[in-house]
This record gives sequence, C-alpha cells and structure tokens, in this order.
Amino acid sequence: MHGQGVFYFSLGGLVFGSFLNGKADGLCQLVFPNKDSVTGRWKEGKLHGICVKYFEAHKSWALCEYDSGELLKTMKRGTGKPLYG
Repeated sequence: MHGQGVFYFSLGGLVFGSFLNGKADGLCQLVFPNKDSVTGRWKEGKLHGICVKYFEAHKSWALCEYDSGELLKTMKRGTGKPLYG
C-alpha cells in the first residue's frame, strides 16, 4: 500500500494514515480493539518522533518520544482526551 489508507488487523484494530511500501510511514493513528490509540509519526512501520498514546479504560494519555520503535522518554501524562488532530 502506498499513500493514504486504512489497514485492518484480522484480530481487530486498525491503522490509518500514510503508508509507504506497505508500512505506516508519516502521520498515522493506530487504534486497538479496546479503543486505546497511538497517534504520531511512523517511519518504516515503527514509531519515530513524538506521539500521543491514549488509554480508553483510564481516560488518560501520555506524550512520548520514540526512535525507530524504541521508547526514548515519556514527556508528559494527563487525564481526559488529548487535544490533537
């Protein structure tokens, strides 16, 4: 898949946003079956840069920084829905 699109996982959940060579690349949102989500920049299918994680059950969020899929740091946490997008 290239360009904008939606990828549905067979066990539930989805990724929507930008794709390159079949992988999330650019601004994307990953939504899990339990409604948790991760919104941010992806590079070659891995989180890369700043992202916001939202935890539906706790109604909380975390602002995180990643490098090629590896969590570097959690910069801030809060409650309620984050204001983005």
